[in-house]
Amino acid sequence: MSEDEDEEKQERDEDNNDSGIYSGEEREELIDDEDEITDIDEGFMQGYNEGSEKLKCASCKTKLEGDEVITKEFKGKTYKFCSQHCLTEFEIDNQEEE
Repeated sequence: MSEDEDEEKQERDEDNNDSGIYSGEEREELIDDEDEITDIDEGFMQGYNEGSEKLKCASCKTKLEGDEVITKEFKGKTYKFCSQHCLTEFEIDNQEEE
């Protein structure tokens, strides 16, 4: 690369660094915006965290997979179980608490 070409490239790089959204003030604004969690982000994370809890058997806590999930409503809340055995144990355990 010749000296003239090197100088032109350096000038272009300097121009690019000082313009657009990547200039000083705009860069700071982007960084500040990135640090904030929006209501949408917070809702997404809450749904993600709650969703992972719903994928476990309410009795034995094993991960639920496939279509063979038993769903039962108890005291206004929906529980999921991996088997009829776990559902029965859950019902027995919760009858004793009443």
